Amino acid sequence: AQGEKIKGWTRTFSNSMGYAVSDTREASLNLLQYGLSMDQVQAGMQGVAGLAARAGISEAEASQVIISALAGRGTQLKKLTGLKIDDYKLDKDHVDTMKLLTDLYRQNDDLDLMVDIKDLDLTVGQISALIPLIDAE
Repeated sequence: AQGEKIKGWTRTFSNSMGYAVSDTREASLNLLQYGLSMDQVQAGMQGVAGLAARAGISEAEASQVIISALAGRGTQLKKLTGLKIDDYKLDKDHVDTMKLLTDLYRQNDDLDLMVDIKDLDLTVGQISALIPLIDAE
């Protein structure tokens, strides 16, 4: 059942963002394998898609740039976005992952990458993970 929900969400998200389902799936799997929860991945994919759109790369490549930055190798992220990973460090060993993904998403307000929440089949946990990403404007 959970696998079907994930497949359905991946399909809906990728279609709404204009990316191939396989690209969204690969990006999501990269983030999951790095250690993010499914809720974090789903909440953060807007940032992945935003980086991909801004940099002209795939979502899978964008996820690798983000993972490298989270692992302390932020040169490529800075080059593509101007964001410095040091600005997201909670301490020497921990990075505020969701703040980084939120900022990546917000950098792209001008690219019109918003996904209408009603178009996604989300659980309550997934919606609550998205709330920090939604501007209260």
